[in-house]
Amino acid sequence: ALPVGAPVRVSPKDRSAAESLIDQGVWNLRKGTPEAAEALFKLAVERDPSSSRAVASLSRYYRERGEPEEAAVWAERAVQMRPRRLRFHLLLGDALAATGRTEAARAAWLQARALRPRDPRVVARLAGEQR
Repeated sequence: ALPVGAPVRVSPKDRSAAESLIDQGVWNLRKGTPEAAEALFKLAVERDPSSSRAVASLSRYYRERGEPEEAAVWAERAVQMRPRRLRFHLLLGDALAATGRTEAARAAWLQARALRPRDPRVVARLAGEQR
């Protein structure tokens, strides 16, 4: 596996294929075939290791499957890939909260607040109304 942030050359064809795999994974989740979704998301990461969307999709998948530790690993990777993306900080905070690491979750949500102080999702989580 490549270290996070390592320069990766991805062909437009692989990038497009990864996006298609992610879309198929989301469709499989909606249709009730989560194992297929997981495989598709992982394949998308293989095709385009720079795809923060694929990485975040895996985090969401694991969170929904009740595997918050694994969700946190993928969410942390998404944050490292795109540190200015608010929803990745929220994803990380939510995963950490689900593991019981409330201080680490709060730190992630504070990072989100630094990006968008008035975002209602951030305000709600910091007020203790996290979903």
